[in-house]
This record gives sequence, C-alpha cells and structure tokens, in this order.
Amino acid sequence: MGELAFIQRVLGDAATLVQTSYADRHALRYREKEAADILTGADLEVQQLLVSRLAEHFPGEAIVAEEQGLHAARPEAD
Repeated sequence: MGELAFIQRVLGDAATLVQTSYADRHALRYREKEAADILTGADLEVQQLLVSRLAEHFPGEAIVAEEQGLHAARPEAD
C-alpha cells in the first residue's frame, strides 16, 4: 500500500473513532489537563490509534505525540 493510501485509511479510521466517541455527548469521558484545556477519552484513543498505525507502517521512525510524548523507534523488521 502506498503512503498516501495508508494515511487516508488511518485518518478515516481516526475520524470514525471520533464520530463514534462524540455520538453520545452524555457518555463522553474527559478530564482537565489545565485551565481551559480538556482531554477526552476520544483524544487518547485517536492518538493511540495513530501512533500504533504509524509505528507499524514506519518501524524505524520515532513518533512524538501531544499527550504521551516521545515513542521510540522500533527496529525495522528484516
């Protein structure tokens, strides 16, 4: 799969996750990080999805994510 198709698929999956998470606003999980800075469960789930998919597709690359910081590069498979 080409890189553009990969990114489109991952972003589509992330969009579906966000739409599902926000469908029932009364069940939305969140916490305040700082004043006027809210972190929802959907934020963390989407970040986890993106980091895991990127790490799988680009195993030799480190990933910096907003909520969980640096994810070290995994060795590339031979």
